[in-house]
Amino acid sequence: MSGLQYLLRRVLLSVLVIVGVLLVTFTVSRVIPGDPARLYVGTRAGVEALNEVRQQLGLDDPLPQQFVRYI
Repeated sequence: MSGLQYLLRRVLLSVLVIVGVLLVTFTVSRVIPGDPARLYVGTRAGVEALNEVRQQLGLDDPLPQQFVRYI
């Protein structure tokens, strides 16, 4: 195997590992119990404030769009 092939293979594998780690951390952050918006505004905040924070943080967007923003 030439040096260029080796380098390209290593770069490709590194990119795949990075994408995998990002996907796992994103998934874990969505699966754990608790509402990030509720943690952000506090437990005494009203529904209106909670919905506004969800919109600001993009938590009401589809998951693929949230993942792109996460990256």
